[in-house]
Amino acid sequence: MKNSIQHLLFSIAIFLTSCNMLHAQIEKNNKMYSAVWDEVIYDEKWDLSNETNFDKDITLIPGNISIIDGVYKAFAAGDIPSVLGFMDAEIIWNEAEGNSYADGNPYIGPEAVLNGVFARIGADHEYFNLADIILHEMSNNQVLATLRYKGKLKNNGAIFDAQAAHLWTLKNGKVIAFQQYVDTKKLAEVAKK
Repeated sequence: MKNSIQHLLFSIAIFLTSCNMLHAQIEKNNKMYSAVWDEVIYDEKWDLSNETNFDKDITLIPGNISIIDGVYKAFAAGDIPSVLGFMDAEIIWNEAEGNSYADGNPYIGPEAVLNGVFARIGADHEYFNLADIILHEMSNNQVLATLRYKGKLKNNGAIFDAQAAHLWTLKNGKVIAFQQYVDTKKLAEVAKK
């Protein structure tokens, strides 16, 4: 009986040790995959996407929130080519009604967004920053971002801090639609100063 109990305790100890080792290996793999994936996506180190770093039988597709987080990180870094790279070739982009940039709604395709929105923002502002960004996973492959626009207009030097929200729709890892919501009254008042 004593030998049976010792054998059982020994077996349990081996089992628990194996579980801890497996858990540690899974954690190590997750950290490695995440780090390499961030380098592939955010730093555009495409050569790291190989069988050395990823099992060929596993397909990793980043979640919608991580894709949109990548859009905001690229925008913050001033990396507009990467921002455009997150967009589908036929993206439908809408600025908020009442926003001066809504005159081209809907903007179809990344080139239209670049010229109709981003270039105009750059031309009109000494600086334009997105702040306090919170991402919310929605249904139907959508992500809602709540945030603030903080900027300074070139024409009159007016500084603003406006509440905004962006609704992003994704398909197959690409942004297919964008809808802006912003305090257009505040933006219009600042433009008139």
